[in-house]
Formats: sequence, structure tokens, C-alpha cells
Amino acid sequence: AIAEFAARHPDVRIEIESMLSADLRVALANDRIDISVAVVPEGDVPYLVETTTVEPLWAVAEDAKIDFNAPIPIVRHPDPCEYASRMRNALRTAGRSWRTQLVSRDVEGLQSAVLAGLGATALTPATLKEGMRVTREDERFPKLGPLKIGLFYKHAVLHDAGQAMAQHLLDQIQKKDQAQST
Repeated sequence: AIAEFAARHPDVRIEIESMLSADLRVALANDRIDISVAVVPEGDVPYLVETTTVEPLWAVAEDAKIDFNAPIPIVRHPDPCEYASRMRNALRTAGRSWRTQLVSRDVEGLQSAVLAGLGATALTPATLKEGMRVTREDERFPKLGPLKIGLFYKHAVLHDAGQAMAQHLLDQIQKKDQAQST
């Protein structure tokens, strides 16, 4: 959605910063960024404009062989992380053992680790890459709980270009939600 907006508005300067969701919300509150797309935590959250629900999936390398007698190696973001919490809770509830193989602050690090065969992680369909696959039912990976992803911004401080970007992102979220409900 951002790339599409940038292509339509080449005169707008866009800087993208990848951070943990909690850090993005703090950066927005401290006026270091204008707009954030982040995981929505439980409770009341300032500057939340719209949400959509995503279903995380277990992702492994395409040629991954799962050893059912060994702890599952997981690759994850540092705590606190909703994805990491969901992975651990689902594995704990299913009685599956695991070990953390790698911790990365950005999704590209997790994707690279999965592609290298270092372990399994929770990704969304939008972040799956060629060379990865979603785990199969016979591999006994437990279902992961849904996550809310939110669009955050401060209405009053956004300039025209920021308002246009926020509206474009809002339209994309609503379009996705409408497609899922039909």
C-alpha cells in the first residue's frame, strides 16, 4: 500500500522505519513518526484509528523436515512481542516443546532465518516469501490466535500529504476487511 501511494505521489517524501510495535507506538506519541501500522495491544490505545484482524501462520523453509522428538526451534522477535507470545502459548497448550533459535528485531531477519532452515516462526500471508511454506496439519503445529493490526496517527498534526497517506492506508485496510467478509 505504501509503495502504491509513493508511486502515485512522487513529490511526497516517505521514510519507512521498521521497529517493534511497542516502539512504533512510543515514537508516534513522541512525534518522531507521523503514522504507524502496528500490532494493537489489549486495552485502550491512543491514536488508534482503524484495525484489521490477521491470522498468523506457522512458516518454515520449503524443504523443512520436522523432528517430532526434538524441541521445535523457533525464531522470533524480542519480548514483549505478540507473535512470540502466541507461538509459545500455542506450543505450551499443545504440549509441544520448543527452544528459541534466533531473536531478530525485524521481519527480514526472521524471514532469512526461516529460509536458512533455522526454525519456524509466525508470519502473516503478506510476509511469507518464496522458499517458505505454511506448516501442514500432520506436523502438529498448533493454531495461532488472531492478531489485531492497527493504523495509528494523530489527526490534528498530519499535513496534507500525511492525511492522504493515512486515508490511503485506511482504504486498504477497509478493502481487505470487505474482501474477507464476502
